[in-house]
Amino acid sequence: WPEVTSPRKTPTPYEIFGLQKTAPYSKHRFYELVKLYHPDHTHNSYDSNSPNPRLTISESTRLERYRLIVCAHNILSDPLKRRAYDRYGAGWDGEPELHRADFDRRPSRNSPFSNDPMHNATWEDWERWYAREAASTSDTTTSPPPPQTPVYISNLSFLILIMMLAGLGGVGQATRAEGFSETFMEQRDRAHDQASKELRRVRREAKERPREERVERFLEDRDPGWGEREAEARRVLSVAEVCAS
Repeated sequence: WPEVTSPRKTPTPYEIFGLQKTAPYSKHRFYELVKLYHPDHTHNSYDSNSPNPRLTISESTRLERYRLIVCAHNILSDPLKRRAYDRYGAGWDGEPELHRADFDRRPSRNSPFSNDPMHNATWEDWERWYAREAASTSDTTTSPPPPQTPVYISNLSFLILIMMLAGLGGVGQATRAEGFSETFMEQRDRAHDQASKELRRVRREAKERPREERVERFLEDRDPGWGEREAEARRVLSVAEVCAS
């Protein structure tokens, strides 16, 4: 079984069969490994001092290796699957070689690149990284980049402009509300004045006219057709009296 640098690292199909990537695949090595790790093959108990590889590993490890052998055989024996694995690491039960290679190239905790902010997760880490970069830049011969200049107006001017617009809007709303209130008050006073004038007129007429005329006026106000009916009744009564005589 191929040697691995880490207990968690899974050997590749090429490492399992001891095959170069450009070499043609042969089932001879596959048959040898199957005879050695097949679950149905008779074997003795576990013995760490035995020279036989079957006896120096546990049952779970032996089954896992047999599973990897079969999976590697399915990939390398099929040209399409082998091409897909070589290009993308597809089909292999484990992390693809491309991803694993990227992981192996990542800086360790003690690496000089371990302080890169992409390995951190907080805003403070980025601030410290920028501070270190600024300090290292100031120590070199190159001058630090100039501070950012306003594009249109400064931040303070923009804030003052916003406050002025907000103040003008507030004054406009207050003026509009005051005008509406004055209009309402004027309409109310006008209605009260008209009602007062009408009341004074009615009282004055009530004092000046006799009782019968006041009753007639009251009936006319309550029923606009009262006067016409009264005139018609008088005309009929007068004609009847003439006929009777």
